[in-house]
Amino acid sequence: MPALSSVSSSLTDNGAPLYAECPEWNDVSPLAQYDHTNPIAPIFYLVEYKDMTDYFCGIMKTGEKSQHVLELTETIIRLNPAHYSAWQYHYEILLVLNAPLDVELKLMDELAVAFLKTYQVWHHQWLLLMLTRNPVPKLKFIVESLKVDMKNYHT
Repeated sequence: MPALSSVSSSLTDNGAPLYAECPEWNDVSPLAQYDHTNPIAPIFYLVEYKDMTDYFCGIMKTGEKSQHVLELTETIIRLNPAHYSAWQYHYEILLVLNAPLDVELKLMDELAVAFLKTYQVWHHQWLLLMLTRNPVPKLKFIVESLKVDMKNYHT
């Protein structure tokens, strides 16, 4: 059986090409997480996740904040909802783009249901509500979320 790190694929599980093979990402130099290191216990990521996080690290190095990168951060968040750096960069891009927060809050409803006990989802939602200064529309959603699990301290 080949080592996980040596397995490669030109298509992700959902049939989309890897970022490394997309012409719209040719201007980005991916930056490997473990570049020039030999970790004692490396994490063997899925090929598609490693591909997109390498591109994310490359983007963070350049500081690009665009719709293009916002979509990349959302994809990473959907695969790993606890990825703090992806959430933080996602939030910063929303601010730079002056993106409509109502659209982002609807996305948070979807992600909060899918990842009910993930702190980063609720923290991001809190940041958005601080910007809107109107938490009232979210109160019913929060109450319903707590009904699912009263011990959910992230909510």
